[in-house]
Amino acid sequence: MTSKSNAAAITLFSDPRFALPADQHILTERQAAAFLNVSTRTLQGWRVADPPCGPPWLRVGPGCGRLGYLRSDLVAHATRRKFNSAAAEEAFHALEGV
Repeated sequence: MTSKSNAAAITLFSDPRFALPADQHILTERQAAAFLNVSTRTLQGWRVADPPCGPPWLRVGPGCGRLGYLRSDLVAHATRRKFNSAAAEEAFHALEGV
């Protein structure tokens, strides 16, 4: 890639018309785990659980082999697990079957 094409690529991706809102940024599995303060193995376990119990994920990139998480989905997942009493937490787990 020449420096001219690099400049064009930088301009394209820094153009505000193509910018995603901060809550729609795609995080890697490692970044998502750090965001939720869990291990990557925990995220993997949530994905293969039947039924899956973690945040929704997506596949991106060539051949869709890369796994990603939207920041907004991680926030929603964490928010659904916010309780103000032990009874509320127990009721949640009873409904979720966890």
